[in-house]
Amino acid sequence: MRKALLLAASAPPVAAQGVGFQFGYLWTDPPGITYRLGWTSRLWGVVGAELHGVHINSSGPLGNLWGGGADLSLFRSGSTGLYLVGGVEGGYNAAGSETFRGGWSAGLGYEFFPLSGASLSFEGRYRVVGPGSYDGVELGLRLALDRGSRRSGGGSGKSGNGAT
Repeated sequence: MRKALLLAASAPPVAAQGVGFQFGYLWTDPPGITYRLGWTSRLWGVVGAELHGVHINSSGPLGNLWGGGADLSLFRSGSTGLYLVGGVEGGYNAAGSETFRGGWSAGLGYEFFPLSGASLSFEGRYRVVGPGSYDGVELGLRLALDRGSRRSGGGSGKSGNGAT
């Protein structure tokens, strides 16, 4: 525990961080539209994290989920290219057969920087929402303002993969 605290205290300043909005379509039965608004930050090296609010708009037994979640990513925020992402979410179901729901997801995305300090990503995930068997593929589009990324001019000049 003491070593973990020392490691956290000696960590370098965050190189890339910012707010992002993502929307997607979840192919499950019944299908749903997904919305996420979150804060992304690079933890160390190629590892990043995001805390976000989530809304899944669906009908029938899946209902309308409002909640929060956390993602971990590899190679996102800093340079153009592919990245891996996975996370967990949970929340309140406003119009379904269960009051509380939770789930996990894992997938692959491609991020690029059309403007300095802004990133655009296309993402595919396999998502499981429970209780129940509401699992399927989600395809999404993410727009983020990446303060401190290599492309915004505010970072250390190093990309997420160690290249300069």
